[in-house]
Amino acid sequence: MHWINASVSNTSGINIGDNSGSVGSGNNIDIQVRYFILGCSDRLIDNAISIAMATKENITFQRGMLKSIQTRVTTLANRFPAINSLIQKINLRKRRDSLILGGVIGICTILLLLYTFH
Repeated sequence: MHWINASVSNTSGINIGDNSGSVGSGNNIDIQVRYFILGCSDRLIDNAISIAMATKENITFQRGMLKSIQTRVTTLANRFPAINSLIQKINLRKRRDSLILGGVIGICTILLLLYTFH
């Protein structure tokens, strides 16, 4: 491991990116450093791939859980029609309130622009 520290810190005078060094130990150290760097890169890539695969598995698991929750809620809504009609009424009122609020904001914006430019 002594050769890695010497060549990486460049205290030995060996140019890592240059293949024009003397034949012998200089080129050998250069090749060994490159293999070390490639090994580190390989481990980092493997680590990133394993993290991505674990994330994919977790997301797939969460999707299954959400699908089962949605199925249960749908089953409950179909089992109890009163709850289903109540949810529909709430959604209808929410949509109506959103339209009214949007209309009020639009009218106020138009009146403000008319007042500003007149």
